[in-house]
Amino acid sequence: MKTLTLLATALALSGAAEMANAEVAAPPTAISFVGTTTTDLWQNTSGGVKRGGVVINTADAIFDFDGAAVGHKGWSANLHVLATDGHSLSALLGDLQTATNIEGDGATHVFEAWVRRQITATTAIKVGVIDLNADFDANETPGLFINSSHGVGPELSGAGPNAAPVWPTGTAGVEVQMTPTENSRFTAALFNGTPRDVDHPLALAAVTLHKDDGVMAIAQVDWTSAKGVHWSAGLWHHTADFSPLDPLASKPVSGQTGAYGLVEAPLPFLAKSSGWIRIAKVDDASSYVASYVGGGVTHDGLFSARPDDKIGLAFAYAGISDKAREASALEGVPLKSGELAFELTYAAQITPALALQPDVQYIIHPGGDSSLGDALVIGLRISLQTY
Repeated sequence: MKTLTLLATALALSGAAEMANAEVAAPPTAISFVGTTTTDLWQNTSGGVKRGGVVINTADAIFDFDGAAVGHKGWSANLHVLATDGHSLSALLGDLQTATNIEGDGATHVFEAWVRRQITATTAIKVGVIDLNADFDANETPGLFINSSHGVGPELSGAGPNAAPVWPTGTAGVEVQMTPTENSRFTAALFNGTPRDVDHPLALAAVTLHKDDGVMAIAQVDWTSAKGVHWSAGLWHHTADFSPLDPLASKPVSGQTGAYGLVEAPLPFLAKSSGWIRIAKVDDASSYVASYVGGGVTHDGLFSARPDDKIGLAFAYAGISDKAREASALEGVPLKSGELAFELTYAAQITPALALQPDVQYIIHPGGDSSLGDALVIGLRISLQTY
């Protein structure tokens, strides 16, 4: 009943959005609003921890400020509040990479709250509560997919003592972005090393600043060729002390460092298609996921009558640290070398406001746990956007 109600509401609101789009566009305003709701329906049909289904819901309220509309050209700001219901697909799968990228903690968070200033024609600075994944490790082609590893790599999202500042919790930071040419970009940022308040993990605004938090520094270079080939390369370092994965180590591990690279490009042999490959590596002394490789292909307009629809096939492999495997083996729980996930998805834009996305994922060695069978999970995403 809950899902039927959501669908009925979505159809009604999407119809209203279509009527609004048909009207003459309003002049730019200082403050704009976007509201979204996303519902995932999932069923684990085999393998993993146990069979069963789960419904996951999220809601986002996003406010953008454009200073140019009120005579302050070069200034902009953003406030993004999101809520999740806390239901977990990973509890059924036991997976490492998180099969759905909207799995949350059941709380309402201020995800982002920042001010941005365009200092010169080629340089801008952003300060406030920031989502690292907004400008780092964020690429167009992988964005179609639902598995979390295609949004931000698992070795990066898990960086730091209690994860990096990515969905659903941003953190205090300062970011500088430079675009020296039309086809190149350099972005660098410093973030508070502990984005979540350990003592109050469900707080509305969970920004903490303690001397033991450390600092996460990250930089990324992007370049796009004349033929549309896009290259990204990133390097990051976290300054905190970490508990060692090596069971024989007696001292904390000082710092954590990782790097990643990605290339995405149109496929020359198939029109309206593109592909990508991403690789990453982290020092394995304190990082459970020490390596990553993923990639895939997408195609627009599989059916001529539906030119806005997209279909895609992708894979993601998260390699488990040798130190973590050695420690687990000593405890009598042997681990596989990693987890491999395949995903087939189809996104159908039913109306300008409503999208449906059926999705199938096959996960080999969920969590690297040798005791779990390969999981086959089937899902449907219902996305509604209103203005």
